[in-house]
Amino acid sequence: MKDAQDLFIDITYTGNSTFPYLPNIVAFNDITLNFNAVSRVLCSKQDGEAYATAISEVFRHVTSLHPTFKDGSNLRQIMVDFDQAQYNGLQKALGVDLAKTIIRGCSVHWKTSVNRVNKIVTKSRDEFDIFRNLAYQVHELENQADVMLIFDVLCAKVPPSRATHLLPDHLALTSQNMDTSHWHKAEHWVAWWKRERTLRMLCKAFTLRDTEEWNSTSNTNNPVESLNKQTVPESSNNISVLLKNIYLEDRLHCVKIVAKEENINIDYGSRGQKASASKRKRKRSSLAKAYEESPEKNQTPPDKRRRFFRNEKEPKRRTGRALIGSTIEVEYQEEANGKMNYLGWFRGKIVAYNKNTGYLVKFEPREDGIEEEDWIPSLNNPDVRLPPEQ
Repeated sequence: MKDAQDLFIDITYTGNSTFPYLPNIVAFNDITLNFNAVSRVLCSKQDGEAYATAISEVFRHVTSLHPTFKDGSNLRQIMVDFDQAQYNGLQKALGVDLAKTIIRGCSVHWKTSVNRVNKIVTKSRDEFDIFRNLAYQVHELENQADVMLIFDVLCAKVPPSRATHLLPDHLALTSQNMDTSHWHKAEHWVAWWKRERTLRMLCKAFTLRDTEEWNSTSNTNNPVESLNKQTVPESSNNISVLLKNIYLEDRLHCVKIVAKEENINIDYGSRGQKASASKRKRKRSSLAKAYEESPEKNQTPPDKRRRFFRNEKEPKRRTGRALIGSTIEVEYQEEANGKMNYLGWFRGKIVAYNKNTGYLVKFEPREDGIEEEDWIPSLNNPDVRLPPEQ
């Protein structure tokens, strides 16, 4: 943590009745070139006071060991979700001025919130597309007036025809005579996001930081979200089991650091690299096994998977984090005028997994360039399928 410029903080739930909350603090490790947890704190409650105590004690301890850390005053960014208790705790620990500057909210959480509200307030596909297209621009626009205009459109204070300069041509034309008065149902939702503190966390137009620095730092909390799953064992919520699991996870990162510093290769594929090129070429199954768990598996042609080998058993179906990077198809329909309209199957990739909310899917861009994301609670539904290449 002492060398970190950016921190990612998120709370996961342990299932333990005594210490149900576990704030994980994650940073990028320049030695292993991976994200890993740099601090974990078990909490008995979830409020600003608890977070303030946890963060203050962690920062104070790091500063006592490494004075240059200065209680986090040199940090460039702290990425969080939009939990207000978490912000209150960070503000008490960091001070009001520093908190205003470096705390940033996760854009995935914003888009997830947009998608939920969009499905509630819109009544047609065109409305859905306009609502989403405008809302998805909020965090990247540099003009404050445009951001506030979008929020006014989203809660029907002004019609979407007032924001045609922010819409692609086909949606701008559609918006001219569109009645969105029923979007007023989103007024309380918009009011929550328009608070000064939240706007600073969410929007480039309202941040107190330099625009170039804002653009160069992460806009999602995915690094800590992905590590939350590893932290909490699925088999038990016993505190001793939880602590053992945390110890084993952190010990593994320590081993990786030492191995890198000593130039020791501990990759699973290291033994296979000793084989001759001709042997690797003949025994294709060994390549499949080596690449099956490799992070490169979706960046190369899908020709190194066990399903290509008819004489071998099919691999056990992957679940959870093991499916991150996999292609998925989801079937959608929408309600319009009291009728359900079939939209079809949409293809995307799983980009994150959370035990409580499921799989985060980033769908392929549409013809108009819009990219969608949505949380899929479970894969065991008839409207969700993994294509054959999985």
